[in-house]
Amino acid sequence: MVYRPSPRADLLLRTLAEAAAADGGRLTVLSLVVQEPEKTGCCDTRSVMWNDVLRGIAREDLARARAVSAPWSGDACGARVPCP
Repeated sequence: MVYRPSPRADLLLRTLAEAAAADGGRLTVLSLVVQEPEKTGCCDTRSVMWNDVLRGIAREDLARARAVSAPWSGDACGARVPCP
């Protein structure tokens, strides 16, 4: 499931997590972020900073997804946010 926080997405995530747990399966939740290319030029840190902001938002989205699905996921939750 590609997750973007909203009441509708939370309801769907709960439903999918419950179904996966009842079936003995797993559910993978993704929060996609488009990152800007980081320039290697002198003193331009805007892309680096912006990408860091976007990764932070993705972490927050995944934390919310984890909280929503917690009753069914137990300790099986993990998060991976790639770094540049």
